[in-house]
Parts: sequence; C-alpha cells; structure tokens
Amino acid sequence: MNTINIYNKKGFFAVLLLAVLALTLIFIASARNGEQSAADSGRFTGVASDLLEKADIKSDSQSITKFVRKCAHFAEYFALCLFLSLAVYFAKGSIKLTFLSTVVCFAAAIIDEFLIQGNTAGRSPEWF
Repeated sequence: MNTINIYNKKGFFAVLLLAVLALTLIFIASARNGEQSAADSGRFTGVASDLLEKADIKSDSQSITKFVRKCAHFAEYFALCLFLSLAVYFAKGSIKLTFLSTVVCFAAAIIDEFLIQGNTAGRSPEWF
C-alpha cells in the first residue's frame, strides 16, 4: 500500500502545511530580540502569576518566567512533531516511519537555538 489515496493526499498536504507554518512561527519567534521575547513572555507570565496568587501558591517571578518560556517552547515543538508525524503517516501509512519527524524536529531545534537565537541580539543558545 505505497500509494496515497485522494483522502490521504489531502490530509498529507494539510498537515504538512501546518508543520511548515509551525516551523515558520518557531523561527520567527526565535528571531525576535531579547527585549521583544521578554515582552511576549511577560504577557503570559502575568496571567500565570495572577493564577498562582489566587491559588495561594508562592513563587518568584523568575521561576514563573522560566516555566512559561519552557512550556511555550515545548508546545511549539510538540505541534511541529505532531504535524510532521501525521504527514509521514498520511504519506506512507507507517507508524514506524514517524520516527523521522522526531529527527527533523531535533534538527530544527538545533538550527533554532544555534543559528537563529545565537545570532539574535539579547538571545543566547541553551541546551536546557
């Protein structure tokens, strides 16, 4: 079953387009300078701080900021990997081949951290 029927073909192109969009958004966000990135995170950090305060949970702003930024990073790459996995599945109908999406996401993360963030003012590449 190496051929893609018309329904799988539409699904393939739809999720591939979503994967390209996700990767584009990741790279655009990474190309924003440190000040812009901090402002973006600050919006969500404020909401998280308010929620923690209402729940009577004590936390410092630095920890909240780090948590928010890591959650955003995780969500971006989760979406990318999901869309790539679905594209591979629609194209080949094999769950085993979806491992390729993980390899592509890892390569994208390295490019993101070291080529984009490493060359953006106020940003620095980090492994953690």
